[in-house]
Amino acid sequence: MPDLLKILLVDDNPDDRLLIIRELRKLFLVDVDEVFDSKGFDRAFKQADFDLVITDYQLRWTTGIEILIRIKTGFPLKPVIMFTGTGSEEIAVMAMKIGLDDYILKTPQHYIRLALSVKSIIKRMQDEYLRKHAESALHKSEEDYRALVEKLGIGISRYNKNFEVLLSNEAHARMFGTDTASMAGLKLPDLYRFPESAENSLASEFARIKDFQFESFARGIRSDKSVFDAHVRIFPSYNNQGELSGFVEIAEDVTLKLRNEKVQQALNNISTAGFVADTLVQLVDSIIYELRSIVDIPEMRFHIFNEATNSFCIYYDQQHHETSADIWNSGELILKTISTGNSLYLVEDNIGKLSFSDKVVKLPVNLNSWLGMPLSNHAGIYGVMEFYTFAPFREISAEDVDILRFISNQIALVIDYKRSAVSLAESETRFRSLVEQSADGIAITDSYGTILEFNKSLAEILKLPANKAIGRKFWDVYCVLKGLNPDIEENAEIFRQSFFNILNRLSNDKPYIDEERLFAESGEERIFQISVFLMNYKVNINIGFFVRDITNLNQN
Repeated sequence: MPDLLKILLVDDNPDDRLLIIRELRKLFLVDVDEVFDSKGFDRAFKQADFDLVITDYQLRWTTGIEILIRIKTGFPLKPVIMFTGTGSEEIAVMAMKIGLDDYILKTPQHYIRLALSVKSIIKRMQDEYLRKHAESALHKSEEDYRALVEKLGIGISRYNKNFEVLLSNEAHARMFGTDTASMAGLKLPDLYRFPESAENSLASEFARIKDFQFESFARGIRSDKSVFDAHVRIFPSYNNQGELSGFVEIAEDVTLKLRNEKVQQALNNISTAGFVADTLVQLVDSIIYELRSIVDIPEMRFHIFNEATNSFCIYYDQQHHETSADIWNSGELILKTISTGNSLYLVEDNIGKLSFSDKVVKLPVNLNSWLGMPLSNHAGIYGVMEFYTFAPFREISAEDVDILRFISNQIALVIDYKRSAVSLAESETRFRSLVEQSADGIAITDSYGTILEFNKSLAEILKLPANKAIGRKFWDVYCVLKGLNPDIEENAEIFRQSFFNILNRLSNDKPYIDEERLFAESGEERIFQISVFLMNYKVNINIGFFVRDITNLNQN
């Protein structure tokens, strides 16, 4: 089917036509020929420039049944969908017998179903086209067969009724690492491992349903016993008497496609983990879990620089380990990766040479591959991902290296974000501890006047519980402390203006200091010294307040 879907829309209600076209354009690139009278339909019928017909049933000049008959008489293979609000079950049954492809009631919730029906019909037309094209090619001479089928770039084989290969194209043979001659006589179960339900029922389903079309994802088994992911479609084939003669298989190697999808999903999950993981160790554990879904490497370690100790710490699985004496030392390889800034990839031959040199302190004799992948940001390299395998496990493949190199930048960004977030959280925790332990009353508001912090000392000084202050506006609380009703707009507005006037004075980074007479909840008036200053808190510019009770000092 072409990328541009040409639709003949027969409906005399302009609003309905508009809604139908809008829904179709959500899923397809469409060219819609709108027909609303007999003259327009005759013109479209003669031009025959459409892939699919959508028609209403009740038209001012005819019915959808007449449209269906005209289309199926002139173009038997053109799909027709009846989308109507005035039909009935009897009409639907009659239309289906004539050859209608789908019957959908015209209600608001069914407009999306119309688009999905079009999608399903297109898929069916594509499969039928592909099946007929493949079957036609397989019936041609060997020379014509190669010329037509090989251009498709997909695997095609023809089977007898016992699922034994009669003929294969070169593309199909290449998938299995062999040639077309070697494919002949092989059985379908020898070539693929289908999902259990599909494998057990395949033969019985074909025998039971004449027009059955089978589609599944399977693991193909190459001649060297390696596997690949395949998208397999199988169609029945019939002789001139209409009897089942065998099957035609169309297969595509989708290993790369599926792996790319897994890589993208892993990247999405890693990015999400950067936000939801509580600690760097949890994040690394999540990253290792996602990496195992896309590369088959049993051993992984993350070396991340710790500024507090000025050294690299090893994060491995769910625990944070320091390097111990009984673990083989790959430190020199890590340092070489850091010094060059490039990935370091070693296989068995290179490792054997390094083990007998003075450049590496200790390497196990059964180590057969090693990969160091740097983690870096704008400031330089702050970590290394380490991967290694031991014999008899297979070596790290070049494909694995390419994938890890591709996603290492995203992993570095996520880890760097978490390092910064953890560092900030630790700073905020230390700051909060200082605030809570301070003998001075401390409050913090954002630039909009909302109180974010109200420490224990301030609550005792003002005789005002913190839960009655945090989350409220500064001026509302100030009204209370001044003995005024904050619900009276004029009262709150006075102190709101005062707050923003003070904020403007602080633009020069100079603190504002003043004395205020405030009332505790008990009604007692006391004198307080208030220092106001700008501060960085929770990555934002906020306003801090230091409050001291100087009542006794003034009295003395």
